[in-house]
Amino acid sequence: MAIKSLDHVSSVRVGNFVLIEVTPYFGSSKTYYKYSDVDFTHTINVTDFGNDQYGAPITSFTWTKTPQIQSARGRLVNITPAQSEIRGNTSPLTMTLTGLPDTDLQDDLLDTRFKWANVTIWRGLFDETGSLILESDLVTPLAETMRFKGYVSNYSVVESYDHQTLDSDVYVTVECSSALNLLTQKTAGRMTNSESNKSFFPTDKGMDRVTTIANTDFVFGFPKEKTT
Repeated sequence: MAIKSLDHVSSVRVGNFVLIEVTPYFGSSKTYYKYSDVDFTHTINVTDFGNDQYGAPITSFTWTKTPQIQSARGRLVNITPAQSEIRGNTSPLTMTLTGLPDTDLQDDLLDTRFKWANVTIWRGLFDETGSLILESDLVTPLAETMRFKGYVSNYSVVESYDHQTLDSDVYVTVECSSALNLLTQKTAGRMTNSESNKSFFPTDKGMDRVTTIANTDFVFGFPKEKTT
C-alpha cells in the first residue's frame, strides 16, 4: 500500500543506511561495514545476502548509534541527492564518511580490498521519535526502499588539521558505480556476422550472406521491372 497523503504526519525525517560488503580474500567470509545519518538504532530486514560466518541465513542488518564491529563504523556525513526516474539511472553516487576507526582506515580503506566492494543503500522515512512513518491506513509501517545497489569504483581520503587545538578530522569520499552501469559495459552472446558465428559453429554457413544482405538496398513495394 502506497502513501496517498502525508496529512496524518506532523514531521518527516529521512534516513539513509549504507552497507558495504568487503571480502578480505577469495572464499573468506564477508565483513559488513554500516553507516547511517540517523541518531537512533534501526534494523532492516533483507533477503538474498547469503549466509553468515556460522552458516546461518542473513535476514537483517542493524545500524546502531555507537561504533561496534560488524554494526556501525563511523558516520555518514553526506550522500548524493536521489532523483526519481522511470528508467534505470547509471549515474555514479558519491558519499562522505567520517569518524572511522584507525583500523578501518589502515586495514580496509587504504587497501585494495575496499575497492570493488559491493554497496547497498536503503532510505526510510521516520517520524520525530525515530519510528517508520505509517501508511495511510495508520497501521502498516512504510517499508524502507532500496535506493542504490552497486560497487565502490574509487575513493579518496582528506585530512584537515587544526594547529591550535592539535585536532585532525579525516573524511573519506567514496565514489560508487551502479550495478546497471556495470551491465551496460558487458557484451553477452554473439554478433550476427559470419566471423562471430563460426567462432561458435565452425561448419555453419547460416551467416555467410549477412554482409551481402546488409549492404543491399531493398525497394519494397516498387514494381518489378520487366525484361524485353
